[in-house]
Amino acid sequence: MEFIQRVWLATLLLLMITPLILKANALEPYIRLYPSQGSVLDTVRLEYRAEFNAYEGIWIYYDDLCIASGLSQTFGAPPIYGLDYDFSPPNRHPYSDLGIHNITLKAWTGDPIPQQVLVMNATFEIIEYVPCDDYLALNATYYDLLANYTKLVGDYNSLLANYSALLANHNTLLDEHNSLLSNYNSLSANYSGLLDTFNQLEFNYDNLRGSYNGLNANYYSLQTNYNALVGEIATTRNTGYLFAVTTLILIATTVYLAVRRPKLKSETK
Repeated sequence: MEFIQRVWLATLLLLMITPLILKANALEPYIRLYPSQGSVLDTVRLEYRAEFNAYEGIWIYYDDLCIASGLSQTFGAPPIYGLDYDFSPPNRHPYSDLGIHNITLKAWTGDPIPQQVLVMNATFEIIEYVPCDDYLALNATYYDLLANYTKLVGDYNSLLANYSALLANHNTLLDEHNSLLSNYNSLSANYSGLLDTFNQLEFNYDNLRGSYNGLNANYYSLQTNYNALVGEIATTRNTGYLFAVTTLILIATTVYLAVRRPKLKSETK
C-alpha cells in the first residue's frame, strides 16, 4: 500500500514538473536578417522561427512598404516551424536612403476571426547608396537644366551688355533731345518774337499801302491836273504866238501904210 502511494505521488509530481520543463525549454519566436547591412543590390534573407504553426497569413513590411503578403510557414515540424523569405531593399526614396530601416513581420490567425497575433521587428542598415532610376532621371534633368541655365546666363549677359550699350545710347540721345528741346524752345521764343514783329510789320505795311494808295491817287490826280495845265499852257502859248504874230503883222502893215501914204500923196499931187 505504501508502495502504491509512492508511485502515485511520483506520477503526480512528474505531471506537475513536465509543463514547467517544457515551458523552460520552449523556443521564443524570432526573425533574423542575413545580412543585416548592405545596399539595394544585396539579397537579404529573412529567417522566421517559432514553435507552433497556428498562423494563416504572414505579412512583411520594409518601413511602411508591404513587400510580401499572405505568406505561409514554408517548413517545419513539431516543435519548430518557420519561414525563409528573400528580398532586396526597394531602390527608391526613402527606402534606399542611407541609415537604419525597419523590417516588420506581422502574423495573423483566423480562429475564430482574423486577428493579428504576432508582430516582430528587425533592422537593416543601408551602408552604400546606389542611385535609383528616379535619381538618375532627376540627375540627367538637373544637368540638362544646368546646361540650359548656363546658356540662359550667357544670353542674359549678352543681353545685359546690349542693354548697357542701348542705355548709354539712350542717355546720349536724351541729352541731345534735351539740347534740341532747349534750342527748340529758344527758337520758339524767337519765332514768337519774329511773328509779333511780322504782324507789326504787316500792320505797318497795310498802313503804308493805304498811304501809298492814297498818294498814288493824289499822284494820278496831280498828273491829270498837270496834263491839263500843260495843255492850257500850250494853248495859251500858241495863242500868244498867234497874237504876237498878228500884232507884228499889224504893226508891219501900219508901218508900211504909214510909209506908203506920203508917197501916194506926193504922186497924186
